[in-house]
Amino acid sequence: MIKKGSTDFLQKVNSAQNINCLKETYDQWEEKYDEHVSAFGYKEPHQMILGEVLNFPSDYFESCQSIGVFTAGHAHASAFDELLRVLCSGAYIVFSLMEDIYVSNGYKDKFETLEDAGKWQLAEKKKFPGLPLEDPERFHRVYVYRIC
Repeated sequence: MIKKGSTDFLQKVNSAQNINCLKETYDQWEEKYDEHVSAFGYKEPHQMILGEVLNFPSDYFESCQSIGVFTAGHAHASAFDELLRVLCSGAYIVFSLMEDIYVSNGYKDKFETLEDAGKWQLAEKKKFPGLPLEDPERFHRVYVYRIC
């Protein structure tokens, strides 16, 4: 997630603006924690669990990307409530989701509930084969939502 007043993936898009970057991450697994800190250069890592209360103030981040997190056996659809709480109005959240769990694991209902409540608006979604060589019939989607 990207703290207000800083950027991460947006830095590449806006590299001409030479924006300073303050990366923050959280991960629930001890072995991943150190790996993320060293591999990605995070300056303020935090260990937390999606689906529980996140130890950040409301309206704290201006963007969030979560790839490979919302999948079978990982973060639940209910985790979006807390993610939206810590994202400021106008922020973007980008995440991937396996297509075959969209309905069965409650994501479809959660997305519609959040949209109907005026909490976010779909900006874009793209379908792609998640494992094209191993399982070409299994598709994922990348979603981009704007927080209202």
